[in-house]
Amino acid sequence: GFEGHAFCSDLNHRIVEAHVGMRDCSDGVIRELEIHRTGHTSDYYIKIRDRHSPDQPIASKAADFIYLSRSTHKGILKQSKDGAITASSANRPFGFDPTVIRTHSKVLRNTTIVQEDFAATMIMAKPGELVLADPEYLDSPVYGVMGFTAADQIRLAHACRRLHGRGVNFLVTNSDEPFIRHLYSDFVITPVMAPRVLGQKLNDGTQIELVITNY
Repeated sequence: GFEGHAFCSDLNHRIVEAHVGMRDCSDGVIRELEIHRTGHTSDYYIKIRDRHSPDQPIASKAADFIYLSRSTHKGILKQSKDGAITASSANRPFGFDPTVIRTHSKVLRNTTIVQEDFAATMIMAKPGELVLADPEYLDSPVYGVMGFTAADQIRLAHACRRLHGRGVNFLVTNSDEPFIRHLYSDFVITPVMAPRVLGQKLNDGTQIELVITNY
């Protein structure tokens, strides 16, 4: 496996907090999740949904995000324009595997995780390194406050061209749309079958998506 240092970014602070919490405080996250598993009801879900604050310990923030995500339909959390989670109730039983949390913590041990735009992350890449980008797809409904627009897709394609010009390898996963194929027409485009939770489903929950590389 990969043994070097990795750098990851996302604009959604809840996603960043969840991964930082699992990386740095896996035992604390597991303790909090056990509390959630014991207390899980629709009323309890609403209580946890509404308690997010800047002063909350990182393990608690991470556990709350995992709990809220895994208790909703298909693990999808809707957010309002001000960033508040709007799911009205728990739609399924809650459970988790502590081994998965501990394994994820080990995987992330040499990873820097920050909240920032992809362009700020990509500009730091050095020749010979690999950049992976996994944007929201064009056909995905917007469930958060930071939907990835067509303009963002164009920005991402331009950023990848700059990476290529600097000798940096990139891999982008994206929707199989003519617009996306046009943006990356100078690079290697490989269609693959992948599981999909959102959007149109084909072949029992899978859909063609694109893997785009410059190598």
